[in-house]
Amino acid sequence: MKHYHTIYTINYICYSLLYRSQYPIASNEWHRVRVSRTARLAFLTVDDQDTQTQMSQGAFDELTANQNMYLGGVPTFRLVSPYIPVRKAFKGCIQKVRSET
Repeated sequence: MKHYHTIYTINYICYSLLYRSQYPIASNEWHRVRVSRTARLAFLTVDDQDTQTQMSQGAFDELTANQNMYLGGVPTFRLVSPYIPVRKAFKGCIQKVRSET
């Protein structure tokens, strides 16, 4: 989160896509966050806010994830693209994570 917005990023080789929740969210409350990607289109939905979408560049629909996926933080921010404006890890609880391939 940055300024209490939920931030979702996808790091590609040459660039990064950043998605930000439409509105700030309140801390110390439970929230429902859903992220997904279909072909080149990625989605971020937070609570009842409008879904934020973005299309990735290029012609390829598939995503090859040969690196780790981090949720809430990273071991060191040297792993994060300098184009991503977040430099603090998430602090809080995550109740449920579901991953589909």
